[in-house]
Formats: sequence, structure tokens, C-alpha cells
Amino acid sequence: MADVFTLSLAAVDILSDVLGINVRRFPFVIPSIGENVDERVDIASAVFTDLDTRGLLPDGDVAPKVLLGLRLLANYHVAIAVFGTVGGQPVYARVSSDGRNGVLASRQRQLLRFELIKPEMLVPAVVGLLPALAAGDGGPVAVGGDAVDAWVADTLRRPRTGTGYFLVSGRDMAGKETSAPALTWVDTADGRYAIRGDGNDTGSARGTFAPADNASIGGHLVELVHVVL
Repeated sequence: MADVFTLSLAAVDILSDVLGINVRRFPFVIPSIGENVDERVDIASAVFTDLDTRGLLPDGDVAPKVLLGLRLLANYHVAIAVFGTVGGQPVYARVSSDGRNGVLASRQRQLLRFELIKPEMLVPAVVGLLPALAAGDGGPVAVGGDAVDAWVADTLRRPRTGTGYFLVSGRDMAGKETSAPALTWVDTADGRYAIRGDGNDTGSARGTFAPADNASIGGHLVELVHVVL
């Protein structure tokens, strides 16, 4: 677990300010702590004391893994954000990579948990946040606008055990960002379904509706990563 660590939202705010980077990436909301300079100085002092106590400030410098995790969150080549609920619990997470290193960041109450991972593990890591669930019944159905297949409409009315969506984005060397269509998942007692959008209208039932398990969700995400690269 050497490459896993947690930071309070206050620590993320202070460290991103010190490093001069923007870590406020979807789906995370990182508040700016302190109403004035004096308050921020006091909060920063408490943050660095906590880091030191937890061994994340060796020789007075922020630990390399902390620096790497924050920088990967801020500056990435490809990223996948996930926002939704699983078993009634919220899921806010993001994986990103610069091509050499990767990170999985996830919200846990008032903390962000960081896990450094290999770039090729981005999709498995984010799919692993969902429970293993068999695909639902039926086959792929094209949906769009007001035209919703009766079977799709009936399926979407079933009680849900989880739902949410993935957003895949990429950035080129100039910092220009490209986003792929959203990929929505819907978990029911009868299995999982996915809606792969054909535009950037996040979370909307527009595109292709199909049964999906973890493997097929991963396959969709791999294809969407290729869209933005």
C-alpha cells in the first residue's frame, strides 16, 4: 500500500495553491479554505503538520508520491471521471495518466484517496469501482430524442441498485481538451445496462441502450479512450 495515501480537502486546496496547479477536476469539488490570508496561513500550518505526522513530509519536502498524484490529477493526457451511486452510496472518482504514470483519485467523505497506478490500469481501476454484476436481458437498442423503445422505457422504470456515468477526456500537448460521449450505467435487480451516448449530453438516454457487465463496460471505455487520443 506504499503508493496509496489520503489528503483532506483542505490539504488538496493548500497543496495545489503551493504547487500552482489546478486540481479542481470533475467530479470533485474542492473548496477554497479560509476567508483571508491569515486564516490560510494557519490552515496551511495545520496541513503541513498533519503531513509530517503521517510521514508525507520527509525532510520538510512534500513526499514525491503526493506530488505525483496531485500533478497527475491536474495535468493529464487522458482521464476518466465517474459520478454516480452504488448500493445507495455515492461514487466520485477519477483516473488520469500522463502516459508514464497514472492515478486513481476517489472521494471518501471529506478526504481524497489517491492510488498511483500504471497507465494501462486506468480502465480496470475505474471499472473496479462498480460491483460485479451480470448483464441484463435483451439486446442493443438505438434510442434518441423522444423516440424511446417500449422495452427500454420499461427497463428504466425498474428499481435501481445503482446508476451513474463515465466521462472520458483527453488533452493534447497544447492543453486542448477533447471529450467523448458519456457512458451511463444502470444497475437493476435484473442486471446491468449501459447507455452509450452519441453526443456530450451527459447522462441522457441518447445513443445505444444495451445489456452490460463489467467486461463490456470496460470495452466501451477503451473505445472511448481511443476517441479522445
